[in-house]
Amino acid sequence: MKNGSSCRFIAVMALLGIAGCGSNPQPVVEKKEGPKEMVKQPEEKGTEKPAVSKKEDWIDEKPKRDLAAEWKTLAGEVGGNLAAGKFDEAQQGIEKLDKLYTGDDKQTAEQADEYQSLSGKLADARKAVLDKKREANLVLAEKQMNFGKFEEAQALIDDVVAHNPTPQQHEKAGAIKDEIERRRRAKRDLQAYMNMLASANRREVEAAQFELLKDPETSLSILAEASQRTDKPVLASNAVETLGMLDRPQQAQAILVEILRRDTQQPLWAVATKEIIRMGKPGAGEPLLALALAEVPVEQKMAALETIAQISDPPPQTLVSLLPTLHADGPMLRLALAAALHGAMTHSQFDLISRRGFDGELTPQQEEQLDKLPERLAALAAPKDPAASGAADVGRAAQSLAVALRYVPAQPLSGLKIHLVDAEVPEAPAAAVLDGIWNSIDPKTMWRHSIEKRSSITLDLGSERTVTAVKIWNFNEPGGMFRGWKDFEIFVGNSPSETTPVAAGIVPMAPGAADTPDYGSLITVPFTRGRYIRLQAKGPWQPNAYLGLSEVQVLGF
Repeated sequence: MKNGSSCRFIAVMALLGIAGCGSNPQPVVEKKEGPKEMVKQPEEKGTEKPAVSKKEDWIDEKPKRDLAAEWKTLAGEVGGNLAAGKFDEAQQGIEKLDKLYTGDDKQTAEQADEYQSLSGKLADARKAVLDKKREANLVLAEKQMNFGKFEEAQALIDDVVAHNPTPQQHEKAGAIKDEIERRRRAKRDLQAYMNMLASANRREVEAAQFELLKDPETSLSILAEASQRTDKPVLASNAVETLGMLDRPQQAQAILVEILRRDTQQPLWAVATKEIIRMGKPGAGEPLLALALAEVPVEQKMAALETIAQISDPPPQTLVSLLPTLHADGPMLRLALAAALHGAMTHSQFDLISRRGFDGELTPQQEEQLDKLPERLAALAAPKDPAASGAADVGRAAQSLAVALRYVPAQPLSGLKIHLVDAEVPEAPAAAVLDGIWNSIDPKTMWRHSIEKRSSITLDLGSERTVTAVKIWNFNEPGGMFRGWKDFEIFVGNSPSETTPVAAGIVPMAPGAADTPDYGSLITVPFTRGRYIRLQAKGPWQPNAYLGLSEVQVLGF
C-alpha cells in the first residue's frame, strides 16, 4: 500500500475514533475483568485460621421438637395451676395442649385421656367454685334479710338465680325471695308499732314491744334496721332492748355483737352488752374475743372484755390470748383480768402453771408470759400505791385470778359471826359451826335444830369480801350421821335480805367417829363479792326429829 493511500486509510480510521494519523496503531482490545486475585494478608499472631466449611454444612436445619416432652411439661403446669386454684392459667395451658400436635403428628391414646381428664377437672373445679359462691350468696342474702336490708338480699338472690343454681339452691332462693316479700308487707303493717317504739313514754314502748314480739321473724329485721338509726337514739336503744326479748336468741345475739363492732354506735354498747349477757346463750364468745384483740379503739376493746367476763361461753383460749394485756398496765387491765378469770373458771383451767387445762399450742412468747404470770399477779394484788385510782379493783381481780389458777391457795376467812339463824337448841347452838372443831362426836360442838324449822344460817364476813368456796363438815353424831344435811344452796350479797344464789352442792354423811381423816366437803363459789353468806339446806339424808352441821368455813380473800 502506498504512502498516500495509507494516510487516507488512517484518516478514515481516526474519524472512527480508532487511531490517529502518524502513529503506530495498536489494536483496541476491550479488557475483561476476571476473578480478583486474593492477596494473602499476614496472619496476626495468636489467631487461628477459620476452618473451611463444606458445602453440605451451609444448610441451616432446625432440630426436631420433642412433642412428648413438651406435652409432659404443659400437662404438669396445668395440674399445678388446678391445684393452686389458678383456673385461667389452667385454661390457657389446656388450649396449648390442644394445639400442640398439628399435621401428621397425633396425640397418643394416653395423652388424649390425660387431656380429657384435665379438661374435666377444670370444669368440675369451676363448677365447684360457682356452686360455693352461690351457696355463700344464699347465706349472705338470708343474713341481709334478717338485718332488714331487703334490697341487698334481693340482689344476691337475683345473682344466684342468674348463674345456673342447683335445684336445691333454686328452691332456697325462691323461699328467701318469698320471705323478703312477706316481711316487706309485714313491715308496713308494723310501722305504727315502730313509731311507738321511738316514744319516750315507757307505756307506749312496752305496748309496741308486746305487738312486735308476736312476729319475731319480721320484727327481727326491722329491729335490726332500727338499731342502726344513730339519728334516733331513743328508737335505737329501745330496738336493741327489744332484740334481747325476741324468741330468736342466736340471730338477735349476732345483731347485738355487730353493734359492739361499730365504733359509730358507742352509745348503744352498754345496752347491747346488757342484752347479750341477759340472754345467756352461746355464740358470742369467739367474735367478742376477736374484737377485744383487734386494732380498734380502747373503749371498744373494753366493751368486748366486759361482755366476755359475764357471758356463758368465753372461749377456752381467752386467758392465753389476753396474756399480753395482763402484762401491760392501762385501762383494759381490770377487765382483762375479769375476762381471763371467767374463761379459766368456765373451762376448769386450774393448773395452767403445769400446762394442764389448755389444749392449744403455746407460742414461745406465751410460754414466757405464762411463766411470769404468778409474779405479775402477786405484784398487782399488792400494789405499791393502794390509794391510786382503780388499784384496789385491779388488786382484787388479780388475787381472784391467782387463786383460781392455784398460784395462791384459798384461805379460810377469819372474823366470821353468826348474823341470823332460823332455829337452834340451847345445848347445840348455831355458833358451834364456827368453833373450829369438826373431828369430835360431842353434841355441844355441833349445831342442831328441829327438823320442823327451816335449816338456814346467815354469816357476816365483817366487810365485803371475795368468796371462792365454802367447806362444810356434816353432823357427826355416832349412829345419827343421816341427820346431817344432804344438798344445800349458797347465797351471797351485801345485804342479809338481798343475797343471790351462787352455788349448790351435796354434803356426804359424816363418819360418826372422832379423830378421823378430814371428811369436809369443799363447794366452790364463782368468786363472788359480798359481806353476807347464807347457807340453806334442802333436806337431810334421812328425815328424823332434828338435823344439823358440825363446822363451816368460808374461803376467799
